[in-house]
Amino acid sequence: QRLDAQTDNCLELHRRLAEREAKSAAMMENHTALRRFYAHNSGLIEEYARALSAKERRLEEADEKLLAAIDDRDAKTEVIASLQYNEEQYREEIEDLRAELGAQAE
Repeated sequence: QRLDAQTDNCLELHRRLAEREAKSAAMMENHTALRRFYAHNSGLIEEYARALSAKERRLEEADEKLLAAIDDRDAKTEVIASLQYNEEQYREEIEDLRAELGAQAE
């Protein structure tokens, strides 16, 4: 009877040990899966950060081009305004000269 009790106790200990080993194996699988998950997410985050940096660089380049185009447009607008002013001045001078010539011809 004592041997049966010891055998039952030993069997119970083996059953508990097997449960613990199964739990330990499951925990190791979960740990490995989590490490893979974190490594994958870390890679995705790095990839996203690189893509975001590239987009930021492209936006900065586009901003610079836009500012240069605005500056160029403003410079051209100034030149056009200056030419229009000069043209107006020349027309006035031509009209004045015609008037003088007309007065001298009379």
